[in-house]
Amino acid sequence: EIAAVLIAFERHADWQSKEVKIRPKSGSMLLYSRKKVRYRRDGYCWKKRKDGKTTREDHMKLKVQGTECIYGCYVHSAILPTFHRRCYWLLQNPDIVLVHYLNVPYPDDNKMVSISPSLALWGDKKEWTKEELVSQLKPMFYSEDEPDHNNELEISTAETVESIVTQLMERQRAARAATLSKQLECGCPDSTCADGKTCSHPIRRITAAKPQLISLDRSNQVSSTTGTGSSLQVLAQVQAQRQHA
Repeated sequence: EIAAVLIAFERHADWQSKEVKIRPKSGSMLLYSRKKVRYRRDGYCWKKRKDGKTTREDHMKLKVQGTECIYGCYVHSAILPTFHRRCYWLLQNPDIVLVHYLNVPYPDDNKMVSISPSLALWGDKKEWTKEELVSQLKPMFYSEDEPDHNNELEISTAETVESIVTQLMERQRAARAATLSKQLECGCPDSTCADGKTCSHPIRRITAAKPQLISLDRSNQVSSTTGTGSSLQVLAQVQAQRQHA
């Protein structure tokens, strides 16, 4: 089916887009020209590699009747691991790209309680708001194949999104608190607290600057971090004191 769409892409005018669509709904299938549209800038937050800079992509080649002819590229959402973006193009015509957005939920709804977002999501300096998370998650659950006027489905989807957002906001709060606690120490004068994490008067830990020390060894050689000129001055003062003595 993928090969048929890519080969006859001119027949699917309703799928072709000259501009990248921002956060398409689950089930959306779009055709882009790689030369005209930067289709990867779709507004979603995708899982990144360990360096935190580039998107983590899974690549593969697909066969049709035993012959490799399609290149596939999959990425996973950093917020909802069941949501994917799948890109396909013909090896003989890589310019036309078929982009498919799809959420494949777990068979057991209880597993949604233990969703595990990418660690980079909280390691980033960005502070996610509830509205931003809703804008990311909502189109992942509203499928193009399902009508928007289905009130029962809409209520169920809204509840699911609200539940996930609540979990994510709590995890973000905990991650920020853990980062902050590493920068604090107990500020109580009597040191009654076990540690800075539970202290009611925490203070920010300040790293003192290392003092510049001057030392005199047994051979009367002076070493200093303040420079050669000051070392000679100190040595001259020491010799003068010994002569007076």
